[in-house]
Amino acid sequence: MSRAVIACISLAVACSALAGQDNGDPIKNRLDQARATFEKDNEKAKADLLAQLDLKLEAVQKTGDLSLLKKLRAEREAFADADESPKSVSPMGYKAALKKSAERLSASLTQGRKEYTQAGKIAEAEVVDAEIAEFSKSGGTRPVAGVPPKLGRVAPNQVRVISATWGAGNRNADVTERVAALLAQGRPVVVDGPVLGTDPAPNVSKTMRLRLQVGEQVLELTIPDRGELRLSPGR
Repeated sequence: MSRAVIACISLAVACSALAGQDNGDPIKNRLDQARATFEKDNEKAKADLLAQLDLKLEAVQKTGDLSLLKKLRAEREAFADADESPKSVSPMGYKAALKKSAERLSASLTQGRKEYTQAGKIAEAEVVDAEIAEFSKSGGTRPVAGVPPKLGRVAPNQVRVISATWGAGNRNADVTERVAALLAQGRPVVVDGPVLGTDPAPNVSKTMRLRLQVGEQVLELTIPDRGELRLSPGR
């Protein structure tokens, strides 16, 4: 691959953390840790509320009230699968925990952007800036690794899709062939059910994780729901 092409995809490389090449970037390592902590804290908050619902279910089951038991089970399922706030137990503690978690991650991202800027790493700072915007747009519900809207000036025949999965938790779909076909046709990859031809977790926020080979380099990208990846025409 020419130096010109490699230069054009530098922003993608910066955001994707090439395997085995990010250990020397302490700023990125701190941001990765902040994202992991965010997800861990949110999972704990959800588990705590589910535990409250389970206690409520156990108590109702002992009363023998079938109608109420079915209602509570439906509530639990809606919360577990689609994060719908339950009515039988107060979700205030859960929401407060999510808010604090989002505030901590937002502060970490803002600090990371500042440190990259101070270090003169403009591409990396721009990626984090885009992530902050996406995180804010999502309502602080999930971290989004910054992914540029275009993968530089790369021709379709210069890109090989190693793997592509889309989903949430343990509900994922392998969309490798679909993504490869879209990129080969020069079409944008929009992270959306109608475009990808499947929906492994309806009504749940999902993420697509991509591994692409561009020349001799391997990129690992994370794209949120309704995010987009496209190739600019190669030169």
